[in-house]
Amino acid sequence: MLNTEVAVPRDERILVPVPEVPLFPAAITLRPHHFFAPSDVRDALSGRVDVQDLARKITGFIDVHGDGQQSDGQDDGYKRDVLGDTLRDKQRFQGGIERYFTSLRDLPDEAPILFDSSVDGVCQATCVGRHCTQYTGGRTGFDNFIMTLMLDFFRKSDYQLGKDWAEDQIEHVEFIIDLLATDDFENPVIISYPTIVVRAGIIRKEEESLLAEMHKSKGIIFIQGK
Repeated sequence: MLNTEVAVPRDERILVPVPEVPLFPAAITLRPHHFFAPSDVRDALSGRVDVQDLARKITGFIDVHGDGQQSDGQDDGYKRDVLGDTLRDKQRFQGGIERYFTSLRDLPDEAPILFDSSVDGVCQATCVGRHCTQYTGGRTGFDNFIMTLMLDFFRKSDYQLGKDWAEDQIEHVEFIIDLLATDDFENPVIISYPTIVVRAGIIRKEEESLLAEMHKSKGIIFIQGK
């Protein structure tokens, strides 16, 4: 039974500031791996589904299937990292993810979206969020793999650089460890990664084309399905 009295302290989180691209300083941040795997964020952005139902579905799925295993067979801590220990924690996550999905759904087509490996609204909704902290490889590596594909897609497109989309290099603080498996936050490194900003309407329009690029690049192995 969940303990409904003691919540996970927020100070367990180690989250770096969200960067800004000068051309689009008010862009909402979206981590690329959240956009592509699975389809929940895409469904919210497109308005295809009810965001309240979507948030409830995600919370329930993590509650049942959230615990993975490390190579030594031990629980990797993902479920607690996202949903916390208490019913209040779980409700807080569900409410946070619903608010983020609502903000994506309600974005005007001209609004900019920053695709970057910094924390986004999904990360901010988690109750602890240690796995959201950037570390070399893992999700951060997948984020940058996707951004390379997106940059290649838009460089070859007819969309106007500086008007429809923009690219930049942003410095990130990273840890060369898996933060679910250790409490060692020493020796951070600063790494420069590419980032891309695209207007929301273009992302909605090109969703299928971007997914096709993922298929062609074999990035589909990371995607749980649409």
